[in-house]
Amino acid sequence: MQGGYRERESGKRNVLRGKTVTTTPAKSSADGLRRLGSALFVVAGVVLLGLAMHRSEHPWVLGRYSLPFFLYGLALVGALFFLAALFRRFGPAAAVLVLAGGVTFGVVAVVAELAGQVYAWLHPCYQVLYLMPDRALGWKAVPGFQWTWAGYVDWYAREFSVPCRANAHGFVDVEHQEPKPAGVIRVAILGDSFVEAIQVPLPKRAARLLEQRLNAAKGANKYEVLNFGMSNFGVGQYLLAWEDQVRKFSPDYVLIFVGGLHMERTVTPSESGQFSATQGRQLEIRPAFAVENGRLVRRPARDYEEFCRLQEMLIQTEFGGARSRRRAHQFFLQPYLGCLGYSSLLNLQLQLQGLVKTMVRDVNAEVLAINLRILEELQQSVKQAGAVLAVMDVSQEMADWRQGAELSERLRAFCAERGIGYVPVDAQMKAARAQGLGVRWPRDRHFNETGNRVFADAMYGWLSTATTRE
Repeated sequence: MQGGYRERESGKRNVLRGKTVTTTPAKSSADGLRRLGSALFVVAGVVLLGLAMHRSEHPWVLGRYSLPFFLYGLALVGALFFLAALFRRFGPAAAVLVLAGGVTFGVVAVVAELAGQVYAWLHPCYQVLYLMPDRALGWKAVPGFQWTWAGYVDWYAREFSVPCRANAHGFVDVEHQEPKPAGVIRVAILGDSFVEAIQVPLPKRAARLLEQRLNAAKGANKYEVLNFGMSNFGVGQYLLAWEDQVRKFSPDYVLIFVGGLHMERTVTPSESGQFSATQGRQLEIRPAFAVENGRLVRRPARDYEEFCRLQEMLIQTEFGGARSRRRAHQFFLQPYLGCLGYSSLLNLQLQLQGLVKTMVRDVNAEVLAINLRILEELQQSVKQAGAVLAVMDVSQEMADWRQGAELSERLRAFCAERGIGYVPVDAQMKAARAQGLGVRWPRDRHFNETGNRVFADAMYGWLSTATTRE
């Protein structure tokens, strides 16, 4: 036994400053973890320095960082410093704790992701080209086309999945014969996607609910409600749809869905593309209106031919000859792990800064004047056809328009002056919310089944009074 020391089998002998030190694997491991903790302190410092040098696109905190960047950066650096302190203080115990937590989180995440993928596979969402170019209207639904609609927000059917079908005239409604049957009273509803209502099954849409209620109240099936709602239509397109399609069905009542959004569309010929072939492009595909020298002027869609070409190219390439395709799979948990939170925090910052005013729009006097002229022309044509026109006011429901209450008053006064019916849909929606009812899908933002019922009630309330007077 050289030197009088016995070397243990589980360790090794080190000589330092004349002393012999015996270290075990456990002690060596603890020392290594503590060194790792020290290294993490250095990493945290470097990350902190890098984040400090960054300048956000929307600076606010300290005049340099956006709110989400600041909070996420703070959380990242805090986590690194916490792990460093944990390893420095507790060594192996901290490693066991972190490893156990990491494994647990990983297992839960994998199981949740697999379950989510199975759910998404069973509830698919589709990209659908159910609209086709139309020279008179800008676009309409493909006659006779059938598809499943699950919205455009998510890549799987998260809120609804609705089978849809366009009728022979290119509107998402049941079939109606052009010559009005004897003894039938017809109600035509014109609007955008809120009237189209492909977010709920056909029997739950406002048009169908209104028809059921009218016939149930009158005791005979003598009412027909025709749905001429079309996604992204504006007030000007209501006039075009009346002239091109609606008038030939001889309706007795014509109800149009009007808010600031629909007025703005009247003078906005362009729409942006959502597919790769049209991403970021602004195509003038909507017939627009203007007032020149006191006259209402119609401007045809300049890019109609390009619209036709691009859609046909999409069908033959990205859609493989069809008009519908399943959306590509993504990570199911991704929206829940911060991406949506980042957007929400940024939006909160903009609101706190008061910059949200740049995100809301006003309908200026010129746009309002153009739309009121269109309403005048529409009323004259509807009256000549022996029908009654009514405006369904949703100025305050369209939340992106700041002066919703002001627009409502202008519309109410205009309708009273011109003898046009006025349906305060806004008031009905507000009353429903006061009762704790949700009238829109949380993510899609269109009317849900409750919203469609409230919408139908608002139309029924006005129609029951109008038909009684007659």
